Amino acid sequence: MADVIKKVRIPKKDLPALIELTPTTSGYKIIFRIVSDDTNTVSHWSRIYDITVTGDTYEDVVNSIEVTQDAVSLYWITSSSLLNKSYDIFVKWSNTSWEYTDTVTNNYYSLLKKTGATNVQFIVQYATSEKTLDPISVQHPNGQKGLVLFRSEVSEVVGVGMDLIDGGSVV
Repeated sequence: MADVIKKVRIPKKDLPALIELTPTTSGYKIIFRIVSDDTNTVSHWSRIYDITVTGDTYEDVVNSIEVTQDAVSLYWITSSSLLNKSYDIFVKWSNTSWEYTDTVTNNYYSLLKKTGATNVQFIVQYATSEKTLDPISVQHPNGQKGLVLFRSEVSEVVGVGMDLIDGGSVV
């Protein structure tokens, strides 16, 4: 039998939602076993491993929200090391809970105003397969933890016209 190392890769789309591993990290718990090529021999299960997931780099992110008569647009500026990444966009209208809206590969996002909403807030995080907010990032929005790139300030959306509103938190 030749000593051949075989690697296993699990596509992002097949990964479950992130879980809280410790009070300061998010990730996955994995367990595995090895099966021989002829499938006649199977190892015992491995111990449980924690795989920590973090964003690429923590940098200053300048962001702003533009409110027009019918839409709200979010813009952000990052260094070139964060360009061409995928980001999940979450929005919170007035007193509702956070909801996933889209995944983008650019540095802006626009959506129609929600009827009856008086304000809006965004979270932009590195894209995940399950499209759920990283629990660590929600608990520590201003800390350098988890997958959140930034969390915008709460912005009023009741005015008509075009207002440029300065963005928010930098992580």
